[in-house]
Amino acid sequence: MVLLGTGTNNLSSTASNVISGNRIRDNGRAASASGIWLQYGAYYNRIGGSAAADRNFIFNNVGDGIRIESSNSNGILGNTIGSQTSAQYNNTGSGIRIDAGEDNWIGGLAPVAAAGNDIGGNDQDGIALTNGTHKTTITRNLIGSDEYGVPRKNGASGISIQSGSYSTTIGTGNAVDRNVIAGNALHGIRIDGATTTSNTLRYNDIGLNTDPSLTGCPCTVAVPNGGFGLVLQNNAHHNRLEGANYIAYNGSGGVWVLTGAHDNLLGQDPVSGVANDEIFANTGSGILFSDAQWNLVRRASIYNNSHDGIEQNSSGSNNSWISTTTYLNGGLGIDIGTTANDNTPTAGYPVITSVVRAGGVVSVTGTSDTTFFNNFANYRTTTVYLLHGGLDPSGYGEGSILAGSASTNASGVWRVVYAEGATPLCYAAYKRVVASNGLAFSDAGSEFSLSTCTPKKAYVPMVVR
Repeated sequence: MVLLGTGTNNLSSTASNVISGNRIRDNGRAASASGIWLQYGAYYNRIGGSAAADRNFIFNNVGDGIRIESSNSNGILGNTIGSQTSAQYNNTGSGIRIDAGEDNWIGGLAPVAAAGNDIGGNDQDGIALTNGTHKTTITRNLIGSDEYGVPRKNGASGISIQSGSYSTTIGTGNAVDRNVIAGNALHGIRIDGATTTSNTLRYNDIGLNTDPSLTGCPCTVAVPNGGFGLVLQNNAHHNRLEGANYIAYNGSGGVWVLTGAHDNLLGQDPVSGVANDEIFANTGSGILFSDAQWNLVRRASIYNNSHDGIEQNSSGSNNSWISTTTYLNGGLGIDIGTTANDNTPTAGYPVITSVVRAGGVVSVTGTSDTTFFNNFANYRTTTVYLLHGGLDPSGYGEGSILAGSASTNASGVWRVVYAEGATPLCYAAYKRVVASNGLAFSDAGSEFSLSTCTPKKAYVPMVVR
């Protein structure tokens, strides 16, 4: 089924059509086509609808389930796209592909209606955005899993944003608009390319389904993606993981930032008022920085991953973390300069030199890099963050609760005062250093210090028989 426009959004274009209540399948299985194809300026068309009777079943097609090409302001809502039962009925392309389109909605057509799509059982990506596609909104969809957590995997990633596509919104920040991106063969979401920028993720489940309102759902349900939950690669920049996303149970790790990806934000805006992003229970590290630079982790909670909380290997640089908690991970809370999974700390973390308690208040003092400024554009600001709780047995700390932060003085000394109460707590610290030598700028985070309460070894008494 093909809708052709004239290339301009005027009354002579193909507009305001509704395609609903169909079974669109088996387009000959002989030549490349798509179940539904909008192109050449077709606009403001609706595929599916918010009522059950509006649902289209689009499967067993050679090519994409739905393809939108050079067409704007179309809505795709309430459809089942891809095979429901057997891979032999998959669409051979992506579930939905938008190529050079603008202002299209997947999961709604503002302001008319909103209803999510079930997108699974496609040989390629669940959703693919390519060639400068922009201002796409993706809400309320199940991508790779049904509502009960049964995988309907797509053969590649759940969502792939590439080749200069920008200003995509995945989730709106409201719980009702969350997407479940889980059970896909490769990654949950892949953002790829030097001109792929300004894409935002808000309030999504990636690798799991946490919706407590689904009848019969034993939530939370783990539905791992085979690779990472989120991948940023090939110089992708200024993309945002912006609050209340869950990235969990994925097969290779939580987030992977690699091949020059830079200036991406992993964590919420501190004045947004929404919950932290949580990255947990992934097989691998919570966040892995490979050959990537100038990325920032802010106010994320990273815990119970099988390897490190944050791992930066030797080819990563100028990545930093602010007010981030990382705890109960299988490796180090933060691990820098790694070439293997050896859990060996790298020098450069702050040192805790004294812990003084009086009247339920603790004063923790330590040393780190100095803070200084001069008249030649040379400066260094070192901020140390102190945390407690969730420590691991390595002796090099982690922390689940932020106790406070402080900048060092000109001698490199810092102090955090915290109302801990009557029960003494264990503390660990990491730092962020922002510096310039007048010619070059740098921004980097450290590993955790030694814990103030290094776990004791337990010895079993010898039994003589």
